[in-house]
Amino acid sequence: GTTQLASICIRAFALPAPTNPIRPRSKIQTHRSITMLSSTLAISTIPNPNMQQSLSSGVDMKYYYMPRTPNTPSSSKPSLVFIHGSFHSGWCWYLHYMPFFAALGYDCYAPCLRGTSDTPLPKDKLDPKNPDKGMKIDVDDHTMDIAAFLEQVVHEPCVLIGHSFGGMYVHKVLELQAGDGHIPSSKLNALNKPLIKAAALFSSVPPSGNQKMIKRFVLGRPVLAYDITRGFVAKQAGTDEALCRKLFFDVASSSEMDKQTDARIQDQVRNLYMPRFKRDSVHSLDVIDLDKKLPSKFAYSDTGIAMYLDKLNIPIQVVGATKDLIVDLQGVGETAKFYNVEANIMDG
Repeated sequence: GTTQLASICIRAFALPAPTNPIRPRSKIQTHRSITMLSSTLAISTIPNPNMQQSLSSGVDMKYYYMPRTPNTPSSSKPSLVFIHGSFHSGWCWYLHYMPFFAALGYDCYAPCLRGTSDTPLPKDKLDPKNPDKGMKIDVDDHTMDIAAFLEQVVHEPCVLIGHSFGGMYVHKVLELQAGDGHIPSSKLNALNKPLIKAAALFSSVPPSGNQKMIKRFVLGRPVLAYDITRGFVAKQAGTDEALCRKLFFDVASSSEMDKQTDARIQDQVRNLYMPRFKRDSVHSLDVIDLDKKLPSKFAYSDTGIAMYLDKLNIPIQVVGATKDLIVDLQGVGETAKFYNVEANIMDG
């Protein structure tokens, strides 16, 4: 799985800024595979972040850093910055992806976004009467945190990689780099120079948010819509084992495994991943606020292409999967159209 995704990423990472938007065409195999899921068996614990930085955006952000493997060629290779999605933190990249790319000569970073267990919300963002209460996070805060992280920690132009709702934050930071968007000029204390040279979006929430996808699920797959609502809105993915496995892992793989292997993976899901999902989902994105600031508001009505695409002039890869339960192919297609590229669709 990691190797297959990398074959797409590396093409984007090595390309110069194009004179016309790139149109990748190859298809690769599933990343939600037996091999990828079984690789979790070697993990007995999730390590804590190894770095921390006080950012100008007002948060003390912890992050994972993995330098390129010694004696690997690094000339002209940009740093990779991985942005996680909901119910996760930087650990989800640290376990497999960062070691893989570090071995190829890339310095790798995975910030733990504000509101996760590793990067708590600033005190002024908490309920003073109940500090443990789950709070809503403004998308502008995530955007400015990532922009400040790129400027203060990474320093040089990087490749920004987002998965799921992490992809929405990549949309917003690209919007910021292009000089457009909803963030008031008074907050533009970061990203005062271009710090993104390429971007990759894996099963990303599309520029119009997830409302259209939810409507499609309600009309076409109501049981799945119910499970997604239970899992993400009611946050039962951190407490319901069967639901967690359905939404985050390959539930169909059970029939292809021997019972012993399946039981070991089930134990990993229950004892390793579910506690982290619960810890990292106490606070959540304010989707009502997001609806007012969606990137799609900066798309041409007739084509769906971003108005500021010519200002970015960087390679952008969009990746989806045929059996992804959360982001459907229409959502992936919307993201690809927004950046005027063809999506790479994985069979699985």
